[in-house]
Amino acid sequence: MENQLYQIDGVADAVVVGIPHKIYGETPVALIRLEKGARLDEEGIREYLNSRMAKYKIPSRIMFTDEIPLTPNGKVDKKRIRTMF
Repeated sequence: MENQLYQIDGVADAVVVGIPHKIYGETPVALIRLEKGARLDEEGIREYLNSRMAKYKIPSRIMFTDEIPLTPNGKVDKKRIRTMF
């Protein structure tokens, strides 16, 4: 999923994590950092992904951020990202 997000012009960083879902157990969500000057919205990203991925793989929520949270070791902090959703 992240690879598909990186294919979109204007996406600088993207992280996909799973969050609990009542019916499916877990659903994907995406946290995206845009390049300076990029003008993307959730709807445009969904349109792009709809033509390239199975519907169940498309993030149910997309959030934009100025900075991707990192652990003290410099790795993506997926636990912290889950709490953001």
